[in-house]
Amino acid sequence: GELLRRLKAAKTTLTTVIAAYQILAAFYLVYTVRWPSRMSSYMQYSSVANLDVLALPVITCLWKEADFKSRYFVGMVAPIVALAVHSLPLLLCYLAGACGLGVGMEATAQVASRFWNTLILATILLYPIVSVTSLKAFHCDDQLELLAVDYTLRCPGLEEGWFFRWNLFFTLLYPFGIPAAMLASLFWFRVPTMAARKDKEALYTALIRYARHFKGEELSRQRSESESESDGLHSPSHREHRAAALALSRRHAGKHAGASEEESSRVVGGASEEAVAELMAALMVEGVAFNARHRALLFTLADHVNHALAVSKQPQLPSSLWWHSAPAHGYLRSEDMDNMSNGDIRRWLLTTAKGLAGSGEMHLQDIGWDYRAADEARAMACIGSLFTQYKVKFWYWELFEMARKLLLVSAIPMLIHQTSNQMTVGLFALLFFFSAFIWGNPYRASFNNILQAYIQFTLFCTLFYGMQASTCMTEEEECPQAMQGVVIFLQVGILLFPLTSALLAAVNQARGGKAQEAAGGAGAGAR
Repeated sequence: GELLRRLKAAKTTLTTVIAAYQILAAFYLVYTVRWPSRMSSYMQYSSVANLDVLALPVITCLWKEADFKSRYFVGMVAPIVALAVHSLPLLLCYLAGACGLGVGMEATAQVASRFWNTLILATILLYPIVSVTSLKAFHCDDQLELLAVDYTLRCPGLEEGWFFRWNLFFTLLYPFGIPAAMLASLFWFRVPTMAARKDKEALYTALIRYARHFKGEELSRQRSESESESDGLHSPSHREHRAAALALSRRHAGKHAGASEEESSRVVGGASEEAVAELMAALMVEGVAFNARHRALLFTLADHVNHALAVSKQPQLPSSLWWHSAPAHGYLRSEDMDNMSNGDIRRWLLTTAKGLAGSGEMHLQDIGWDYRAADEARAMACIGSLFTQYKVKFWYWELFEMARKLLLVSAIPMLIHQTSNQMTVGLFALLFFFSAFIWGNPYRASFNNILQAYIQFTLFCTLFYGMQASTCMTEEEECPQAMQGVVIFLQVGILLFPLTSALLAAVNQARGGKAQEAAGGAGAGAR
C-alpha cells in the first residue's frame, strides 16, 4: 500500500522525465543536426523514452522487408487495437451489470475510473511518437518531390489513392484529434467552470480576510492614536487626513438596505461565521436577485473594503473608470457607491480583489480540488490524470504541454528542412515555453516546478549546442569538448535529479521514524 501511494505521487515526475527524453530523442532522430559522435552515442539511448514497441529489434526483424506504407499503417492502427483490448474489462463490467451477474455500480465506477485515467496517461506518453509517425508521411524532399523517409514513394499531395486519404485521417486523429478530445473532456466535466468558481471564491475569501484584518488593525490603531494624541504625538494635519478618509467610507454605513454598524461588525469583524458564509453565497450566485439581507451583506463588505483602501491611501477611482476591467484598484467616490447596483458592486469587489492580489497586498491561500464536492469528485475520478497535478487556475496546462511536444518533436523538424532554420525556430520556441512556464509555475508540487524548469533549461542548452555542432561539423572543425561534456551532464541530470531527491526524502523519513521510536522508548522508560 505504501509503495502504491509513492508510485502515484511520483507519476507526474515520471511523465515529466519521459517527456524530456522524448524531446531529446527527437533532437537526435528527427532534426537534421550532425551531432558529434560522443553526443550521438548518448542521445540515441533517449529514443527508449518514445515507448515505440514496433521499433524493438525482435519486431523489426519480422518485417524488415516491409515497405514504408505497411509499417506506417501498422504503426497507426496499433494504438487503436491496444485501446480496444484495454477497454475489454470495462465492457465486461457493463455487460455483467446489465445481465444481473452481481457486478455493482460501485465496482463498475472503479473500473471506469482506472480505465479513463490509464488511457489518459498512456495517451500522454505515446502522443509524441504517434504524432511523429503520422507526420512522416508529409515529410517530403521538395526538389525530388519524394518522401524523405522512402524515396520510392511520391509526396502525398501528388499521389492519389488510399494512402493519401489515410494520411489525412491519421493526422487529424492523432496530432490534432488527441488534444481536441482532451479539451472536450475537460469541458464535458465542467473543469473550466469549476476552476473559475474556485478562483473567484478564493478571491472573495481573501478579500473578506483582508477587510477583517484591516478592521482589527484599525481598532488597535484607534486605541494607539487616542493614547498618542493625549501625548501630542500626531500633528493636526495627520488627524485631519485620517478623519477625512474614515468619513469617506463610513458615511455610507447603514445606507444600503439596512446595513448598520452592528451588522458591519458582525460580517467583517468575525463575530458571525454564519454571516460570512451567507455573504459568500451571495457573492458566488450569478444572475439571482438579491434579497434585502444579501444586499445588506454585500454593501457592508464593500463599505469596509472601500474604507480600507481609503485609509491605506489607494488612488481614488474616477467615476468613468470604476467599472473598468483593468486590475487597477482604488477607493470609490461617495456618489459612485450610492448609485451602484448589486451587480456593479460585486464586479467592483472582484476587480479590487484581483488588483490587491496582483500587487501583493492581499495573499491568496492555495486552493485545490475537493473530493467532497460531487462534481469535482466525478471529474477527478474520470479524468483526474489530465488536470489534478496542476494548480486550479492552470487546469489547461497539459494541453499546453502537448502543444509544446507537438511543435518540438514533430512540427518543426517535419515542416522546416534546413538545419539552421530548424535550430533558430526551435530555440525561439523553447524560449517562449520556458518563459511561459516561469511565469506560471503551474504544478501544485514545487519540486515538479523546479524539475520542469531544469529540463527546459537543459533542452535549450542542448539545441543551442546543436547549432554550434552543426557549424563545426560542416566546417570539419573540432567541436568544443567542454560544452559537450556540460550538455551531457545536464541531460543525465534529468534522470538523476528526481532519483537523488527521492533517495534523500526516503533517508530523512527513515531518520525521522527512528527518532520517533527512540523518543517513544525514552518516554516509556521514564514511566
